[in-house]
Amino acid sequence: MQIVEREMTAREYREECFKPLRESSALGDVLDAASLEARQVYRVVVLDLAGALTGPGSEEFFTRIQGLVLRGERIIVVNLKAVTWVDSMGLGEIVRSLTAVSRSGGRMPLVNPPLHFCRLLARLKFL
Repeated sequence: MQIVEREMTAREYREECFKPLRESSALGDVLDAASLEARQVYRVVVLDLAGALTGPGSEEFFTRIQGLVLRGERIIVVNLKAVTWVDSMGLGEIVRSLTAVSRSGGRMPLVNPPLHFCRLLARLKFL
């Protein structure tokens, strides 16, 4: 699993045109430019994931999220576009991360989900 962290302004976020996981989902939520402006949020952190989010290696994802929360980041966008596979442990780390961000008062939308990820969530009745 490779994780690339980048910061964006609210304007750059709007121009990127991320595809949300789903309008209403148990996992993540939609983050649009209007809600950013309403909350006076001027920058977001985007984590671009690449590769397989599986096994013990998926703990790196949660560790990165924990670090961002401790740093005070409250809007963390997780870009799943280049994720090749997610197993149950990887999904568990995503849920754990969503919980940590939510408890800190933040938001962690999941964007650009690959088809296999959506199918996994549908099978588990998350969608």
